[in-house]
Amino acid sequence: MKRKLYLTILLTSLCLLFVACGVKKVDYTSFERTTSQKDMAQTIGSEPNETKKTEDGGITYTYKKSVYDRYTGSMSYQYYDDMLYYSKWTHIEKKEKKAEKVYENICTALKKQYGNGSEDKTNHTTTFEEENKYIIAAYALQDQKYAVCITEMMK
Repeated sequence: MKRKLYLTILLTSLCLLFVACGVKKVDYTSFERTTSQKDMAQTIGSEPNETKKTEDGGITYTYKKSVYDRYTGSMSYQYYDDMLYYSKWTHIEKKEKKAEKVYENICTALKKQYGNGSEDKTNHTTTFEEENKYIIAAYALQDQKYAVCITEMMK
């Protein structure tokens, strides 16, 4: 009986190990509008976990384990006519205090990269502006969980 129990535990552990290792973690990567889909895949070094066509003719590539400033989230890149339109990184937290802390840490990391942004404390957003894009960090309640997001919109 003990042998069966040990064997079951071992097999279950191995299955969980394979499932957990199935999705490769990738670093959050910021791209310029002229980055082609092929260049994006080469830079990231991994194929997306999900590819969807949008109703308006675009394509969205999603990487489910994307890391930014030590936090793991999901990264989506949306293309139209092989031109990057926007990208969005999303990290989910169950508690507002934790989401707020993640948001503050993300904003600190973005400030190091882009300088001071304009913060809207009421709506929990911080916007950074560059020559060719806007970078918006935010957190909000979504489906009874808190989503911390970084969105890059091309100008």
